[in-house]
Amino acid sequence: TASPRLLQLPPEQPVAPLNAATNPLSLEQGAVVEEVKTQLKVLERTYFPRFYLQGSAYARGTGAEVNGTNPGGLNGLGPTPQDYALGFTVTFPATDLPSIRAREAQQSAMARAETARLQQIATDLRAQWNSAVATLQGAKSVAGNTPVEVTAARTATNQATARYRSGLGNIDDVAESQRLLTQAEIDDALARLGVWRALLGVATA
Repeated sequence: TASPRLLQLPPEQPVAPLNAATNPLSLEQGAVVEEVKTQLKVLERTYFPRFYLQGSAYARGTGAEVNGTNPGGLNGLGPTPQDYALGFTVTFPATDLPSIRAREAQQSAMARAETARLQQIATDLRAQWNSAVATLQGAKSVAGNTPVEVTAARTATNQATARYRSGLGNIDDVAESQRLLTQAEIDDALARLGVWRALLGVATA
């Protein structure tokens, strides 16, 4: 049995426009594109020189003086002799340039491929959306015409029944008109269900 609500036309309301950028498929593919582009940026910065600054400090305690004397006792416990060092290093991966350039080209091709896939997803979503909206408009048009079919079939049934009761018609005419009325009512119910189905298709798209 069908829900009575589904046998009624849904309230007329404008269809919300499609925003392909917020579709889960677009969001997922957009994240893939950003990941690939980020990896490409990392590779582009791999060939840059790196600069390192090193520093150290050193201190020790001793009881010996520079003149050769040794005061003895607790002298030498404090770190009186001190020393410092400062260094600067530059690294440049010159021998890695060919392999880095090859990986950059590969990553750049992947970025273009993933971007093209994102654009294709947007195109497919737009096509699905247009198809769903067209189906909805067609379903509404059919549902708008079936009540006329039902009214005409009901009028024909009443006329055939009246003729039969007055002796001007036969039972076959009445049966045929009732069959056509039943078919028209079925078509009308299916048309209303078709509108709901089309709305579901729009929501899915």
